[in-house]
Amino acid sequence: MIGQAEGILMERLGVGPDEAFTYLRRVSSHTNRKLADIAADIAEHRGQLSAPPSAPPSWTPGVPSAPPSAGPSLTD
Repeated sequence: MIGQAEGILMERLGVGPDEAFTYLRRVSSHTNRKLADIAADIAEHRGQLSAPPSAPPSWTPGVPSAPPSAGPSLTD
């Protein structure tokens, strides 16, 4: 399931596999939920998932954006 979610994120966010996994880890950490549960949600709702057209790769659904120097980025 995690691999499937990574593939979905790679397509939707235009990132590579490492960035997609880091994204999953970041959402898991910010929402205090298991990474597998996040991946299952992404796979289940893949038809409804899309990043805003101007969203940077560090965009996280449901997590307020922080200034670039104020928090971890997708590559951290």
